[in-house]
Amino acid sequence: MKYFAKIRFVGTDFSGFQVQPNKRTVQGELNRATESLFGCPCKITGCSRTDSGVHANEFCITIEPQKDDFNKIPADKIPKAIAIYLPPDLSLYY
Repeated sequence: MKYFAKIRFVGTDFSGFQVQPNKRTVQGELNRATESLFGCPCKITGCSRTDSGVHANEFCITIEPQKDDFNKIPADKIPKAIAIYLPPDLSLYY
């Protein structure tokens, strides 16, 4: 199953969207949060990449849990459920 969502973030403390070794990135934070929420690694795909320091208000992503027996959560409940795992400068919504 693949989920579609939108995120917003303040990019000041991010080194862009895509995971980079030893750097804080939006995708890295989403990887940690979704793995905690779904109980398995998830593939996070963004609509594009961003540079370091770039802010976004309506950035589209997909979330794809990588196990068949993942913690299934109704799509409309994910933004509220994942909020406890996300830092204050990143949020997910539909």
